[in-house]
Amino acid sequence: MISQIPTELVGSVIAHVDDQPTLRSLLVASRLIHSETERFLYEDVFLGSAALSCGQNIQPLRRFHNTVTAKENHRLALYVRRFTFCLNYRLESSSEPGQLVDAILSRLVNLRGFVFLGSYSSHEVPLHKTLHCSSPPFALKRFTWDHSIRDWDTFHSILSTHPSITHLEVRGISAQPLEATLLPNLHTLWASVDFIGCLPPDRRLLRWKAEVHGSPAEIAISDRVKEVIQNVRVFSIYSLRIPAFSLLQHMPDLEYFDFQNGRDDAYLILHTLLEVQSTKLKGLRISVPYAFDDWCTVEHVFRRMPTLQFIDFRSQYGDCQWERWRRGTPRAAAIRGIPLMACRFEWDWEKFAED
Repeated sequence: MISQIPTELVGSVIAHVDDQPTLRSLLVASRLIHSETERFLYEDVFLGSAALSCGQNIQPLRRFHNTVTAKENHRLALYVRRFTFCLNYRLESSSEPGQLVDAILSRLVNLRGFVFLGSYSSHEVPLHKTLHCSSPPFALKRFTWDHSIRDWDTFHSILSTHPSITHLEVRGISAQPLEATLLPNLHTLWASVDFIGCLPPDRRLLRWKAEVHGSPAEIAISDRVKEVIQNVRVFSIYSLRIPAFSLLQHMPDLEYFDFQNGRDDAYLILHTLLEVQSTKLKGLRISVPYAFDDWCTVEHVFRRMPTLQFIDFRSQYGDCQWERWRRGTPRAAAIRGIPLMACRFEWDWEKFAED
């Protein structure tokens, strides 16, 4: 259906089709559709767990490697801006995935974002060659590493090779101090509090992720961490305890708050949030157990928080569902269905954190 085709693609094609099309204009439109579709399909490449989950099935990765490394397909590698690779645990003991990914990365000269997702096994993944060579073929701006890290010298070497990184996500690992000088342009960081504890207080962090449990009396924040988080504009936290909201008082410039809970009732979360003095909050996202449809409560929150523009709810169980409630709109705009759409909704949230 045409509604599922990207607007920019439809617009570029329509602009080249006449009211009374000739054979030549149709040929031009056909070629344009082909080239624009290629660009759209290869701009964001995702080789996920579904593609690599069948035992030792590494064929999808091999096929993509053969496609982008073939001389006649040189243009396809130029389209790739973001590359996501999810390594199945049954393949981590093999050196072939790392070799294939290294070969692929060496061709992606316009790559700006790299996401690696592992299974937290004991294996060290050999994806380091292209990422930390002395002259990488690309300049990364976004880097996500979701896997265990044991060779911290190599990991720091990767970061130092890409000083252009502005967005860094390090998840699922044992946190280690990060040298602030490695990433002079960093302004979005998603990691544990231990990982960012060494950053200087003047660093303009936009995202901070932490795991907080216990009562307010048990949440102890060091003066050093208070200095680090005082300039945070976007705060993302996973916690099974609502008292984690007490952290917000140390973030006077907070604009966007993402609370991943999934256990407490949405009413309780919202009313607890109203007790926190947050004078600049523009966007709120909450993960809740079930779908939320009480406009009266949402409207009450909007009245109490005059700077708030929207609230996102994500229901944890049942069908994947995102709902966005905007100020003055009594009906939520919902996105339901496949995980891919949830990922795109995640990116939609990320754009609010960018300068």
